[in-house]
Order: sequence, then structure tokens, then C-alpha cells
Amino acid sequence: MITLDEDFLQEDALSDVNKEHLVALVDLLEKQADKVIALRVLPNFGKDHDLSLAYSKIVLRGFQLQLRPEYVTRSEDIMWMNPNIYHMRTTVNIGSTTRVPSDVDLANFNNMVGTYETTIVDEFGMKSSGYYAVLDTTPKKDFFLIKEGESLGDLYLRLKDFRIREMLEKEQQAFIKTHFNGHEVINSCMYNVLNSNGDSIAFYNECTATKSGEHYLVNKGPIHGYLSITSHQVSENVFKNVLPLSLGTTSDFYKWKDLTKVHREKFMTINWGEEPCSTSLMRIPNRMNTLQTEEWAKHLSVCVVGQYCMNSLILAPHHVSDKIPVKQLVDITPSARDVVDSVSTNKHFYGMYRSSQICVPFCIDSELVSGILRDHLKIEKEFGIAILNPKICKKGLLYIPRELINNYIT
Repeated sequence: MITLDEDFLQEDALSDVNKEHLVALVDLLEKQADKVIALRVLPNFGKDHDLSLAYSKIVLRGFQLQLRPEYVTRSEDIMWMNPNIYHMRTTVNIGSTTRVPSDVDLANFNNMVGTYETTIVDEFGMKSSGYYAVLDTTPKKDFFLIKEGESLGDLYLRLKDFRIREMLEKEQQAFIKTHFNGHEVINSCMYNVLNSNGDSIAFYNECTATKSGEHYLVNKGPIHGYLSITSHQVSENVFKNVLPLSLGTTSDFYKWKDLTKVHREKFMTINWGEEPCSTSLMRIPNRMNTLQTEEWAKHLSVCVVGQYCMNSLILAPHHVSDKIPVKQLVDITPSARDVVDSVSTNKHFYGMYRSSQICVPFCIDSELVSGILRDHLKIEKEFGIAILNPKICKKGLLYIPRELINNYIT
């Protein structure tokens, strides 16, 4: 029988939805219960909504799972082994620089680079402020390689042979040298990683191992910045010195029509790639009031010392917008007026030249797509847009090459 390590979070503190996710996780682990040592659920526990959409499976976040090396991995373990594996968060002192260079290219899921202004108060009440860049990136190579039936011990050794940390450090150092003139690195930590003490292996899902007195950044949400936190964890069990690195997200989205002009302009300063909308940017994070934040910080023996406020940000595109309802897509996609406004007020909106578009899968079974095809003549007349190639569609008739027709008749 698998039970939670209640030194971290009690099951009663979870929402009803997250209790269901926890039951599903425990049910999966019960299949190899003799190889499960500890499950430590953190305040950011929940579903990773965008990764779940991308993989069409439930992917969870916000916990540490300690297992025996003999645990046999299966494809279904994507539920706990976040496929966005080996992530490094690095803070760089960038002096007076306030923006991310426009030529930054991020391809990997959930990667982001931003510049932040911060005010931090130390334990003696001394206040300091400055500008920092935060790199939140994974290696360029895809390391999520679960092999059906492989032991966790063998998986750990296989990934260890790749020397991923060294590889990622080199990538980030080259990035800092190129884009931030080689400024000073303040600190780094890794999450979504496997760590071993020889007898067992722990997976840190959206959390990291801590050292007492060290500083860490907890992501509040792409546009919301970070909480700056100092850890005071001193457990003799190294696996119990652990900190969540995000507040998590909800299944809900911000709607463009509900945002104020100031907030829209803030969103428009962010580069989220070529897609008309960004699901990760528009997803509403878990909200914690000051009392709740202080409560979980006290429970985990950490102290919130400041906040990082976003000045500029580049997000890797997620390409999952085709997996959410069209009505939701409309709600989270900027309108043409928003785009025009952003051009006049902020030259850093990289998508300024795209029109107000909704990107949907081209599927004939879609009511929206079939309706647009049915009304293509009306649309062309009213909006001046040719939905179908005018070389083969004229006055409501299709002129299809005979060779193509032969492929569809018997």
C-alpha cells in the first residue's frame, strides 16, 4: 500500500480534481508497489495541461518519486516521468540590460528565456535591486527515451552516460556569451531529473534538490515572473530537501476580451513563435495569496525574499492549439486591433505582422471547417479571401485533374 510522505503535503490539502490525479498516479505505482519507497507530493501538484495535450496522455507535475533501481519502466510511466526531462534554470546578472535579444530561438517544449527586474530583501532587512536574465532550458537533443521493460537503474545509467548536465551547462554558457555578453551566472538548479544515492533513485518532477542557504526561483507563470526563495532545509535524508519550482497551472485560460489595454500590451511584449496564440502563455496559473504562500514556505522550511518582475520574454512554441476547442482558441487569440495597437506602442512584439487568425486542424469532420468550405463563395465575395485554389475552383465548380480523380474511383 503506497502512502504519501506527509512531511510535505497531506492529501486533504489537494483540490478534488488533483485528488483524482493522485489516485491515478497511486494506482499506476501500485502495480510495482514493492519497488516504491516514497511519494512526496508538493504544493504545485497537478496536471501539466500542455504536455498532456501534446502527448495525448495524462502527464503530472509537482512531486518527487523515490523508487528502487529494479522498477521496470513502461510507456505509461509518462504520467510521472515528465517527458520534458533534464531542465536547467539559470539566473544571470545582466547589469542594465532590460530585454532579451530578438534573435533568440527556442525549440524545446516549455523552454523560455526572460529578463527581469527584482527587489530582494535579505535576512538582515537589507534591500537590493537589479536586472537579471533567467534561462529555463532543456538540451537540444531529445532525451525522453523510455524503453519498454527497461529497469529504472539501467535508464539512469544510460542517461548518466550522456553527461546531460555538462552538455546543458555548455549550451547555456554559449548562449550567455552570445546574447548577454558573458555576464555573471548567479545560480543554477536542475529539475525533471533522476538522482541516485546508490540504493534508490528519485525523480524530481517540477521540483529540485536544495541546499540550506541557497537561493532558488519559483515560477509563478510565464508573464507573472518568479518568487525568489532561500532554502533552510536540513533533513538528514537528502531526498527530503526538495522545493517545488513552479506554482502550477489551472485548466482555465485568460480571455483577450477580459484583459485591460495595459495587460494586453504586456502580453504583446512576449514572443511566443509563429502560432496565432500561445496556450502556455494564456493559461491561468494557480493563484496563492500571501498567507497561502507563507504557509507552504514555512511548511517546506524556505523563505520568500523577493520577486522577479518580467520585462521581456521569449517562449518556445507549444503547437497544441489544435487540440483545444475552437471557442477556446478564439478566446485566447489576439484580435486584429490588439496587433495594430501593439505595433504602435511596442516594437518588441515579434508577431506584429501576422493578421488576426485562428489556427485549426484541416479536418472535414470539423463543423467549422465544413461550414467554411460550404460557404467559400460567400466568404470570397464578402471578405475577398479565396478559401480554395482559384485554379481548380470556379463559380462553385471543382476542376480536378483526371490523374487525381483516378486515385479515388474504382
